[in-house]
Amino acid sequence: MRTSSILSVLLLTGTLASCGRDAPTAAEQDPLPQLARSAAACQNISGTVDARFLSDAERSALPAYAAGADIAGTLFDRTGTPLGEAYAWIDDLRQAGGGSIHLAMRHRYVIGGSLLDTDDRGVLAPVSSPLYRFNNRLEIVGGTGAYAVATGFISAHGTVVLGGAIELQYHGRLCA
Repeated sequence: MRTSSILSVLLLTGTLASCGRDAPTAAEQDPLPQLARSAAACQNISGTVDARFLSDAERSALPAYAAGADIAGTLFDRTGTPLGEAYAWIDDLRQAGGGSIHLAMRHRYVIGGSLLDTDDRGVLAPVSSPLYRFNNRLEIVGGTGAYAVATGFISAHGTVVLGGAIELQYHGRLCA
């Protein structure tokens, strides 16, 4: 089972970027800087996510826009109204001190026929194995349709049962 192998094998190597002394120091210009977005184009968001780790059979039945996802669930607004589907890919797991696990992930939310994509960094802190507390910082990196030029951030926290259920609360700022 792929999910089990992902969870049982923690990657202990990484790549560190470094700059040489002679490297240029000019910063690249972001074509859509977040701070330049008008307030009318941005909104505060909050709600919950209920998700679970997928079995191999469930993974093979996913739609093309979620192919290879490790996690699937439902995205809700702050009133509990379902907004759409939530998918996640675990790209890197690293064991850290005290039994914590650092994660590099990506999420894709399917909302009203549009896709919203994120690039994430999170930490799982052990409560009592396999239960962990999870804190995640998601950077909105775009998507399709209504979210084609989306930017912003989302913070999520909650509980994760490795190989099982995931319950999170989120809040953030979405500019689209």
